Amino acid sequence: MSKKFNKIKYLPIYIFIGAVLFSFINTYFKSRTVHFEKYDFVITKINDTPTGSAIPLQNDSEMNLWQYSFYPKSIIKVGDSIHKGSEEKYLYIFRKDETKNFILIDSIQPTGIYSWSYKP
Repeated sequence: MSKKFNKIKYLPIYIFIGAVLFSFINTYFKSRTVHFEKYDFVITKINDTPTGSAIPLQNDSEMNLWQYSFYPKSIIKVGDSIHKGSEEKYLYIFRKDETKNFILIDSIQPTGIYSWSYKP
Protein backbone atom coordinates (compact mmCIF):
# COMPACT_ATOMS: atom_id res chain seq x y z
CA MET A 1 0.00 0.00 0.00
CA SER A 2 2.78 2.45 0.82
CA LYS A 3 4.60 1.92 -2.53
CA LYS A 4 1.41 2.73 -4.44
CA PHE A 5 0.88 5.84 -2.31
CA ASN A 6 4.43 7.03 -3.05
CA LYS A 7 3.85 6.69 -6.81
CA ILE A 8 0.65 8.74 -6.60
CA LYS A 9 2.38 11.33 -4.43
CA TYR A 10 4.95 12.04 -7.17
CA LEU A 11 2.44 12.01 -10.04
CA PRO A 12 2.19 15.83 -10.31
CA ILE A 13 5.98 16.05 -10.62
CA TYR A 14 5.97 13.45 -13.41
CA ILE A 15 3.19 15.32 -15.22
CA PHE A 16 5.07 18.61 -14.93
CA ILE A 17 8.31 17.10 -16.27
CA GLY A 18 6.38 15.49 -19.14
CA ALA A 19 4.71 18.79 -20.04
CA VAL A 20 8.05 20.63 -20.06
CA LEU A 21 9.66 17.95 -22.25
CA PHE A 22 6.69 18.01 -24.63
CA SER A 23 6.96 21.79 -24.88
CA PHE A 24 10.68 21.66 -25.76
CA ILE A 25 10.20 18.90 -28.33
CA ASN A 26 7.20 20.63 -29.92
CA THR A 27 9.08 23.93 -30.16
CA TYR A 28 12.08 22.17 -31.72
CA PHE A 29 10.09 20.53 -34.51
CA LYS A 30 7.96 23.59 -35.29
CA SER A 31 10.97 25.91 -35.44
CA ARG A 32 12.83 23.37 -37.60
CA THR A 33 9.91 23.28 -40.03
CA VAL A 34 9.88 27.09 -40.31
CA HIS A 35 13.66 27.17 -40.77
CA PHE A 36 13.59 24.91 -43.85
CA GLU A 37 10.38 26.38 -45.30
CA LYS A 38 10.26 29.09 -47.97
CA TYR A 39 7.66 31.88 -47.58
CA ASP A 40 6.56 34.28 -50.27
CA PHE A 41 3.01 35.57 -49.92
CA VAL A 42 0.86 38.68 -49.70
CA ILE A 43 -1.06 39.28 -46.47
CA THR A 44 -4.82 39.24 -47.06
CA LYS A 45 -5.93 39.38 -43.41
CA ILE A 46 -4.40 39.99 -39.98
CA ASN A 47 -5.54 38.42 -36.71
CA ASP A 48 -4.68 40.31 -33.54
CA THR A 49 -3.57 38.37 -30.47
CA PRO A 50 -4.23 39.26 -26.83
CA THR A 51 -0.51 39.96 -26.35
CA GLY A 52 -0.51 42.81 -28.89
CA SER A 53 1.17 40.93 -31.72
CA ALA A 54 -0.32 39.93 -35.07
CA ILE A 55 -0.76 36.76 -37.10
CA PRO A 56 -0.64 37.21 -40.88
CA LEU A 57 -3.09 35.25 -43.01
CA GLN A 58 -3.13 34.43 -46.68
CA ASN A 59 -6.58 33.67 -48.09
CA ASP A 60 -7.92 32.96 -44.59
CA SER A 61 -5.23 30.36 -43.84
CA GLU A 62 -2.82 31.10 -41.01
CA MET A 63 0.81 31.09 -41.98
CA ASN A 64 2.96 29.00 -39.66
CA LEU A 65 5.69 31.48 -38.76
CA TRP A 66 6.53 29.92 -35.40
CA GLN A 67 9.94 31.59 -34.97
CA TYR A 68 8.94 35.11 -36.02
CA SER A 69 7.02 37.60 -33.91
CA PHE A 70 5.06 40.47 -35.45
CA TYR A 71 5.15 42.77 -32.45
CA PRO A 72 3.82 45.40 -32.32
CA LYS A 73 0.94 44.47 -34.57
CA SER A 74 1.31 47.73 -36.51
CA ILE A 75 4.47 46.34 -38.12
CA ILE A 76 2.39 44.60 -40.83
CA LYS A 77 -0.65 45.64 -42.84
CA VAL A 78 -2.99 43.96 -45.29
CA GLY A 79 -1.34 44.02 -48.71
CA ASP A 80 2.21 43.68 -47.38
CA SER A 81 4.39 40.98 -48.87
CA ILE A 82 6.30 38.53 -46.66
CA HIS A 83 9.42 36.79 -47.96
CA LYS A 84 11.81 34.28 -46.37
CA GLY A 85 13.98 31.85 -48.27
CA SER A 86 14.66 28.32 -47.12
CA GLU A 87 17.34 28.27 -44.40
CA GLU A 88 17.55 32.07 -44.37
CA LYS A 89 17.70 33.91 -41.08
CA TYR A 90 15.67 37.03 -41.77
CA LEU A 91 12.03 37.35 -42.73
CA TYR A 92 11.48 40.41 -44.92
CA ILE A 93 8.38 42.60 -45.03
CA PHE A 94 7.73 44.57 -48.22
CA ARG A 95 5.06 47.24 -48.79
CA LYS A 96 3.86 48.93 -51.98
CA ASP A 97 4.77 52.60 -52.33
CA GLU A 98 2.98 55.29 -54.35
CA THR A 99 4.38 53.91 -57.61
CA LYS A 100 3.05 50.41 -56.79
CA ASN A 101 6.56 49.00 -56.36
CA PHE A 102 7.39 46.89 -53.33
CA ILE A 103 9.93 48.45 -50.96
CA LEU A 104 11.57 46.87 -47.92
CA ILE A 105 9.85 47.97 -44.71
CA ASP A 106 11.44 45.72 -42.09
CA SER A 107 13.41 42.52 -41.51
CA ILE A 108 12.72 40.31 -38.53
CA GLN A 109 15.16 37.95 -36.82
CA PRO A 110 13.92 34.61 -35.51
CA THR A 111 13.11 34.30 -31.84
CA GLY A 112 13.25 31.15 -29.79
CA ILE A 113 15.60 28.85 -27.97
CA TYR A 114 16.90 26.91 -30.97
CA SER A 115 19.58 28.19 -33.30
CA TRP A 116 20.11 26.88 -36.82
CA SER A 117 22.85 27.28 -39.37
CA TYR A 118 21.79 29.81 -41.98
CA LYS A 119 22.76 30.38 -45.58
CA PRO A 120 25.16 33.29 -46.01
